[in-house]
Amino acid sequence: MSTIPARDLTPGDRVEYRHHQVHTVTTVETTPGGWVTVTQTDERGRPVEVHYRPGETAQITA
Repeated sequence: MSTIPARDLTPGDRVEYRHHQVHTVTTVETTPGGWVTVTQTDERGRPVEVHYRPGETAQITA
């Protein structure tokens, strides 16, 4: 597991959350203010939208 800035996420990255949930990134958009919106697919194939604050990091798995 690695920690990277949320703005550096790319489609296909696998992000780990609490309780060992792993979501797969599908899109990443960064606003001019630095907020990052990441669309992901959860373990059941459902879409999930996550918003990261400027400078926030994400835990990714190999």
